[in-house]
Amino acid sequence: EHFTEPEIVELGMNVATFVGFGRLAMAWDMVDELPDAYRDRSGAAITPWAG
Repeated sequence: EHFTEPEIVELGMNVATFVGFGRLAMAWDMVDELPDAYRDRSGAAITPWAG
């Protein structure tokens, strides 16, 4: 209704790319420049509203 099929495919590819970058950053533990609330290694879920 709002998007054409090619636009949906492109949107899906972009989402997959950004999720992949997020997982790569997590795997590399890239937290050095993040606020303290996001550096917690206690195992608790880290959310955008944690800070």
